[in-house]
Amino acid sequence: MIHRGFYNDVMPQTHNEVIAEVEKQLQIKEYIKTFVIKDGDYVAHCGAWNRGGETAYIKPVAIVPEHRKKGLGASVVYEALNRARKQGAKRS
Repeated sequence: MIHRGFYNDVMPQTHNEVIAEVEKQLQIKEYIKTFVIKDGDYVAHCGAWNRGGETAYIKPVAIVPEHRKKGLGASVVYEALNRARKQGAKRS
């Protein structure tokens, strides 16, 4: 879904491998995933990282093209922010 959301047709690795590599490189303690499933399809995604401090980092946000302009992007970002705040983040 993330690759389609960025108009990329090729998936070089599985989703779990990508997350594991990012966590390893950035020494991320917690990766927050928020997503929307519509009619059985994964259509919107927002990732966030909270390294245990007061700042959460939001990235990436992707919506598959056919589901854009429906408010799904805002929904996943707000949910990621809410989850990060529950972990102690005061800014993002």
